[in-house]
Amino acid sequence: MKFITSDCLLSDKWIYRLISLNRFPKPIKIGRMSRWRAADYYKWRDGF
Repeated sequence: MKFITSDCLLSDKWIYRLISLNRFPKPIKIGRMSRWRAADYYKWRDGF
C-alpha cells in the first residue's frame, strides 16, 4: 500500500473507497495482507 499511495498520491482510505466502487483493482489477500498485481496497478494508473 505504501508504494501505491506514494506513486499515485492518493490516501489509503481513498484507494479502498475506489475499490468499493469498482474503480481500482481488487487486492489479492495473503493471510491478512493485501497485495496488488503490478500489471493490474500499472494498467489502472496509466488509464487514470
